[in-house]
Amino acid sequence: MTRVKYFIPEDGDDEQHPNLFTLSKDKGLTLKDLRNAFPVPGVYHFRILRSIGTTKVWMDALDDATDIPVDDKCIFAKVTRLR
Repeated sequence: MTRVKYFIPEDGDDEQHPNLFTLSKDKGLTLKDLRNAFPVPGVYHFRILRSIGTTKVWMDALDDATDIPVDDKCIFAKVTRLR
């Protein structure tokens, strides 16, 4: 099981107090898996927090086949509402 922490800045969500849902899949996750399980209706752009060495960066997930990095069974996403 994978925990997905997320926030939607346009909805007034705060990065320090993210929302949470879980995915039953824990390996081989793609953007399509994340989109299909996302609990808030709408069209969104997803950015995933990723570790590169000791640096944390936001990775734009652009294609449904994009592999989503899972860190300690958790994904952290910044989600932008498109419509």
